[in-house]
Amino acid sequence: MKNTAYIATRSIELNKFNNVQNFVSTLEDNGYVFIDSNSFQNLQEENHQIISNKDKLEFVESWKNLELDRFMSDNGTYRTRRHATFTTEGNGQNYSKNDYQPHYQTTEYNGLNGGIERFYKEIDSNTLKNPIFNSLIQLAYSAFDKGKMKKWYIEAHQFRIEAKDQSNGKPTPEGIHRDGVDYVLMAMVNKESVVGGVTTIYDLDKNKLASFELENFLDIAMVNDHDVYHGVSEIHPQDNSDNKVGSRDVLVVTFKEIDK
Repeated sequence: MKNTAYIATRSIELNKFNNVQNFVSTLEDNGYVFIDSNSFQNLQEENHQIISNKDKLEFVESWKNLELDRFMSDNGTYRTRRHATFTTEGNGQNYSKNDYQPHYQTTEYNGLNGGIERFYKEIDSNTLKNPIFNSLIQLAYSAFDKGKMKKWYIEAHQFRIEAKDQSNGKPTPEGIHRDGVDYVLMAMVNKESVVGGVTTIYDLDKNKLASFELENFLDIAMVNDHDVYHGVSEIHPQDNSDNKVGSRDVLVVTFKEIDK
């Protein structure tokens, strides 16, 4: 976020999650928390969020319609993506989609691709309306806001990282990093014919704290960007014998407080 100017185009109801205190406490104590897919499904059920098979299929399939990231300073062609931004309205009840804004990070936080405004195709409106997308936004808001009803600038990123032949894919080509925001949520959507992609968390001296793999649909990691660094190892094809392209699909959602 280069500045906080925005034009809200659509207001969406925030149905905050109950029963997240254990995860919030872990996030506050450790700077990160891992939520496995079964635990997240239980949270959804406890909060009366019903996700159909059709919702899941459409959500997963939307990752097939991303566009090549043309802002890769390493000249890599292994990453496709889409992007959208939102703001919460400070009343704890709604968040709004903004007119499109480019993605921006300073070179302090992204030495590879930072320092310029990066324009990507916007996330498809049907994906933004999908109950799964809204459920993830609501989980993040519940965990990050903690009932304080702050105003937040939210960015959502659909990422697909591909690996093929002898070419590995890099989920975090900038390496071990922070994102220059307050909080980050990372949700696994799909992995196909790849190995690798291990998430590692580091303290502010870059000592390793933990490693885990987002493996199943809606395995989730959340981090406090002020307290920890994170990075994800390269992925490579599970089987090179047939030159099949493998992929790793994730949704990344960042929260940055407005007028902090």
